[in-house]
Amino acid sequence: MSEASDAQRMLCSLASKLFRPLECATRPVSIIERPLASHMPIAPPIPSTPDDEPQVLRLRDIRIADARALLGKYKLELVEVEDGAPIPGSFWGDDEAGVIGSRVYARRDTPVHSLLHESCHLIVLPAERRAAVHTDATDSVIEEDASCYLQILLADQLPGVGSQRVMRDMDRWGYTFRLGSAAAWFAQDAGDARAWLAERGLLPELQSVDQEAPLGEAPLAPVQPAD
Repeated sequence: MSEASDAQRMLCSLASKLFRPLECATRPVSIIERPLASHMPIAPPIPSTPDDEPQVLRLRDIRIADARALLGKYKLELVEVEDGAPIPGSFWGDDEAGVIGSRVYARRDTPVHSLLHESCHLIVLPAERRAAVHTDATDSVIEEDASCYLQILLADQLPGVGSQRVMRDMDRWGYTFRLGSAAAWFAQDAGDARAWLAERGLLPELQSVDQEAPLGEAPLAPVQPAD
């Protein structure tokens, strides 16, 4: 492992406490060649967004029962928090989803992409690590990338959401990638995350229930939820 790669990993780990680094690659490249991804908490809407589309899709905009059923497939419990109340286990605070053990906490105003992302952090963990999670699920770069990739896939299994919409919302919230967008990262630069998920049997079958065009890939191996 090169010194540059070691430094990259250390900086990504540090940045994970301050930002949401969704594209800190694990490939051994120099820091100059591949700068750290970063985000600002509030990002302006992207130009291609329809004028009548809300800034980000929130839990109140979809059927909560659908979200609960999706999480239940992975032995996760969705706990609905009262409006205005603090969200337990929320790393980012405010309206962002929280995680404690196998429970995912969210309010009606929690962004769907946040719910999916934090849920995916639990999905990618083995059972023994999942049980110990409280607020901060990981400081692993590849687990962060894998969670990001998986949330895009799972969005296609939520009616009224879909991968295309959740990627637009990721851009709005402030996920930033060196290729400029979540969609570009997913299509061109997420091979490490996909391979990591595939090695662990965590790539779900692509069964789109959303009206937008699905991702268009061949069906993948079904996920094997942690016991």
